[in-house]
Amino acid sequence: MPRFLPALTIQITSDTRSDIRGPGAARRPAVGHGRRIGRTLPAVMIAAATLVAAPGSADPISAARNAQLTVPRELMAPTRADLARPLVLKTTKATVKAGILDCEQTLFRGRVLGEQCMTRNMPLIEQTDPRIDAALAPWAGVGCYDTSLLTIMLTQLNNRNAGIKPVGRTSMLMSIPAEGGAPKEVRQLNYYYKLVRASQLQDKLVAEGKLSQRTAYGLGPAELIADTGAGQVMEGLAGPNCNPYLPNSCATATNIFTGASFFQWADTVTDQTTFGNADIEKRLRNGQSLVLAFIRYKPVVTVQGGVKTVSFKLEGYHKVVPSGFGAGAYRLILNDVGYTGVKRQECGFGEGCVRFRVNMRRDLAAKLKELGIVADKYVWPAGVAQIIVDYEDDKSGNLNFLQHVDGLKLSPA
Repeated sequence: MPRFLPALTIQITSDTRSDIRGPGAARRPAVGHGRRIGRTLPAVMIAAATLVAAPGSADPISAARNAQLTVPRELMAPTRADLARPLVLKTTKATVKAGILDCEQTLFRGRVLGEQCMTRNMPLIEQTDPRIDAALAPWAGVGCYDTSLLTIMLTQLNNRNAGIKPVGRTSMLMSIPAEGGAPKEVRQLNYYYKLVRASQLQDKLVAEGKLSQRTAYGLGPAELIADTGAGQVMEGLAGPNCNPYLPNSCATATNIFTGASFFQWADTVTDQTTFGNADIEKRLRNGQSLVLAFIRYKPVVTVQGGVKTVSFKLEGYHKVVPSGFGAGAYRLILNDVGYTGVKRQECGFGEGCVRFRVNMRRDLAAKLKELGIVADKYVWPAGVAQIIVDYEDDKSGNLNFLQHVDGLKLSPA
């Protein structure tokens, strides 16, 4: 047992002041006129400083800690009102324009505690908007890529420098007005679908031998770069085989006004970590608009020879548009142009219920565990990056593997 110093006693008056004495000590007069509480406590309940351990004995600190848990409730008192001035966190809100982003910042003493940024003038378009012409419904049903490309094209055109004057079909696109209760961007999507329909119908005629060569094409980002660059692209940067008026012929295209577009397969990037949350945020801050293409897969578990393997069954293809970013685990905000799960009037985002929070993640094992799947190995699908576009509160059970990225930028106002 530890040896203690000569015991002290403590007598408490109602004004909480102490009369502490030891053997032989002169009594100190109590201060105040409160009623004395008749209770004497061993000092072990007061402070560990009065404890001294004998050589080889147990550590007395734990004994002191345990003793403190038995302090009588009358010894506990709230903090005095005149103790000190409490800290008050007075935060303010500020909206800051950063390139083509509007950022709402939370500030404390001039320091940014957090922010949420959204791309300015980005239309919220649904690929199957009911105001699309009924004859175009077959193209609208599979039009996520068309709608996503149109979204980033209109975004860049809406935010462009006033000195950039589009020509060609881009000029025609921008001149389309609202009509019949449908806003301008819905009628622009209608026009875009018509171009795609004409192109695909000609492809069918060529395949049937009824047409020698296709002459109708959809409108893509490289054509927009040409139409906003005096009708041409910079050949030295675009590559010798780049024809901006032929879809998918230009991996990159630039113009004389520093406008640029690019297309990149995600699984061909040496360092695939460049397509993470931070890189997408950096690109948005830099004024780019992006399309993320992913492939949906359903994980399938098989067991052979005691080894549990996860493979992936193809569920479908989809394209979406990052529109901003905020805070938290699901930092990125994107427009899912194909979402139809919420009625328009139940959504507070204006013309379409298309915004979601997502996280670009690579921890496949952890994601599968969240789905209740633990395996010994995985068989990755071909043609995708090992990057998951993970929706917040996703209940589908699918995994969305990144396939490719499209980008577009014009000189902003």
